[in-house]
Order: sequence, then C-alpha cells, then structure tokens
Amino acid sequence: MRATEITTPMLLLSEQERQVVRAQVSQGLSDHEQKSYASAARCFTQAAKLGHPVAQYVLGVYYASGTSVPKDEHMAFQLYLEAARHGNTAAQRRAGECYLTGRGVTADLETGLAWLETAGQGGDAKACERLVQLYGSTKLRDGEKEAFWRARLEELIEQSRE
Repeated sequence: MRATEITTPMLLLSEQERQVVRAQVSQGLSDHEQKSYASAARCFTQAAKLGHPVAQYVLGVYYASGTSVPKDEHMAFQLYLEAARHGNTAAQRRAGECYLTGRGVTADLETGLAWLETAGQGGDAKACERLVQLYGSTKLRDGEKEAFWRARLEELIEQSRE
C-alpha cells in the first residue's frame, strides 16, 4: 500500500460501498481480536483505501509496529494523519506524537501540540494526559495550559464514570 492510495473519502462512496467498507472494518476488528493479524491487515487495508478512519488508524498502528505489514513509520504517520483529518481522536493523538518525536515526519512541536489539543478537545483522555505532562515540563512550562488540560482530563474521567 502506498500513501497515495488512502485518499478516497467515505462521503464519495455509495451507500452500498459504505456498507461493504463497514463490513471490512468489522471483519478486521474481529480478526484482530482473534489475533489473525494478517487477515485483519488485509481487511483494514481495503477499508483504509476507501477512507474509513478507524481502518486507517488501526492500519497505522500495524505499520508503526510492523504487525503483518512491513514496519514503516512514514506510512503509519500518513495513515494517522488521514484518519485524524476525518476526526478520529486516537489518530489525532498519534499524529501529534509523531510530530513531537519526528517519527515518520519532520519534527514540528507547534503542529504536534495542535494535533494533541484537537484530540483532547475531542475527548481523548490520553491526549489530555500528554498535554498536562508537556505543559508541566521544564521545556514547555505553561501553568495556565497545564491547568486547562488537567481540568479537561478530570472532566473526561468524570464523564466516563457516568
């Protein structure tokens, strides 16, 4: 799979095509749970090519770890970024981390923080935790932002208890 193959947005598909994509993702998730990673990777690859954000995210995780596909941090980043643009908060967090660390992309602190903040606003608790850590660090110390993200994290934790 090449990064240029993951650009078809789901919105351009017919309802029948969207049903097929959803079935591929469902099968991929089932295969993943059963530890049939090669089969899951095939399902996620087909769904990712057709723009499914969950498939793009999970396939990105596979490429980052080399699970049933060649390890390729650039491909992982491209998949995270595509899913992030479609609103997948876990992918937004992963894209942010890639920008912060330079995994698969040129490091860019500002863009990395922006993606983490987008994920945190979208409800990703792990992104909020990371922002609390970053804004509390010596390098980025910002007490106001640290307090904001700590409050957001607490809000998400409270929501998860309800």
